[in-house]
Amino acid sequence: MDFLASTAIVIVGAFVFLAFVGVGLFGALATSPGWRFGVMGFGILLMTAVWLLAAGRGDGQPAVVYASKYGGGSDELADSGGALAGLWLRSMLLHAGVGVVVAWLMVTLINQRNKRRDA
Repeated sequence: MDFLASTAIVIVGAFVFLAFVGVGLFGALATSPGWRFGVMGFGILLMTAVWLLAAGRGDGQPAVVYASKYGGGSDELADSGGALAGLWLRSMLLHAGVGVVVAWLMVTLINQRNKRRDA
């Protein structure tokens, strides 16, 4: 995979990350425990899907491209459309899952700290 393809994955992944940060914020600020833990479970499910999809790959591509200026496998012949599509899917799922989990954890930890301060 060339530099341009890995750069495109990182740039689009940044937008996916930011979009799913909103989902994590929504879940962390929800009043219902079902929504709060459901959104966190959704983020973990997305990251588990990345792991499951990456475990069975034999396409010569890395598992994901995440904030990397170097991307791709060493075998340029493995750069088929199917392999690249799988890399895009795994990378976008990882960006989405990390966005949800990071935002949820940040808000939850800040709320816990504020509760301890008030007590």
